[in-house]
Amino acid sequence: NKFVMWNDIHSNPDKIMDNDIIASFVDGKLRINNGTESTDARELDKKKKPEDYTLPVDVDSSQLEAVIDSGEGKSFILYGPPGTGKSQTITNMIANALYKGRRVLFVAEKMAALSVVQSRLEKIGLAPFCLELHSNKATKTHFLEQMDEAMNISHSNSLEEYKRISDELFEKRQTLIRYIEA
Repeated sequence: NKFVMWNDIHSNPDKIMDNDIIASFVDGKLRINNGTESTDARELDKKKKPEDYTLPVDVDSSQLEAVIDSGEGKSFILYGPPGTGKSQTITNMIANALYKGRRVLFVAEKMAALSVVQSRLEKIGLAPFCLELHSNKATKTHFLEQMDEAMNISHSNSLEEYKRISDELFEKRQTLIRYIEA
């Protein structure tokens, strides 16, 4: 597998460097241009309603910015040393993308990274949406069972109830912001 990857990189360096994300890694500086300003967590509470995104796992302000940016289709590099919450942020990004009706392909070089994120998704009830395609369980029967489980998911709460609670929370948040600004 490593030879195939090496050969692909060796044979196509110009094509690979045309990608801003790869070029950013190679050059050691960010070359991604989303054409918009970066998200500021201090402004999110004022503008974003809880129904605009989902955060099933606790986040800090930088993680919130990453989840919102990924939900808006912005490209960026999420990096940090061990223990800084990358897996937690990725879990929220995946949950938010699924909430918005998008498909997600999460790929990692190490199985440990995949396992951590899958375990977190399982804890928040999204395990049926995690299809194991390259594990020792990846048989046709297992895949079809996973697909059947994902297709037969039902919503536990009505969308109207969720919207009502979201509006109520947003109004309470606005009241708190007015106190802070006063």
